[in-house]
Amino acid sequence: MKYVLTLGILFKKYKKPLKVTVESKQYIDSFEIDDDIEEATGHAIASSHDIQNKRLWKQALFNRGVYPWACVPKKFFFFEIDANALGKRLILNIDCEDNNHTNSFMTETSLCKVRMVSLIPKDLLRHYFACEGEHRFYKRVYARSLDGVIKARYDDHNIWPYQRRNWCWNVDNDVDLENQKDDLAVGYLGGKFDVSIPVISKFGVKMFDPYLGKRHGLIKSNFFAYKDIFEKYYKLNMLNEDQRSNNA
Repeated sequence: MKYVLTLGILFKKYKKPLKVTVESKQYIDSFEIDDDIEEATGHAIASSHDIQNKRLWKQALFNRGVYPWACVPKKFFFFEIDANALGKRLILNIDCEDNNHTNSFMTETSLCKVRMVSLIPKDLLRHYFACEGEHRFYKRVYARSLDGVIKARYDDHNIWPYQRRNWCWNVDNDVDLENQKDDLAVGYLGGKFDVSIPVISKFGVKMFDPYLGKRHGLIKSNFFAYKDIFEKYYKLNMLNEDQRSNNA
């Protein structure tokens, strides 16, 4: 089975490019980011009022593709990988070490934020867009996820395809991660660090561990809030791939 691995990283460059290495049971890829990656703008952002008023949330902020959060990168990175490349963890090694530190003073530095890392079976992604999300399976998951994603910002669990609360951070000892929290995730960091994300298998499908605590219960999804991002990848890559196969 093939999977689509998606990385969403925000980057504020000083002089050097950001270096990222992705590995699990096997080495997956290394790449550099040589330009700033800013936040996407122009979309509705959830406020505390919107979250309390679930009617507004359902009708406006979570309308299958209108992602309701700040800190969404303008650019995402996609990788198609085989199941045998995945072990018990996926690890991102980040090199963002670039600043003007001299004589104990520093006024400028590169910073990055690992915002989203998701893992989705390629066939599921293809099927979702081929049926335009109208299959009863996706409708059930969507209805279940509307309320679930609201709660996930505070105290919920069982979130697929990514659950930031399970990420393990290995950073310099002088960085206080508790003071770096930003929307249930670690905020902007500099220097060298790595992020380790647990991988589990459920019903023969590999996924980033969606659970907190007990490993049971219905899985909710924040996939729908990023539908536009995945749809763009599908149309630019997978749809063209299918058309080439059909015409071969």
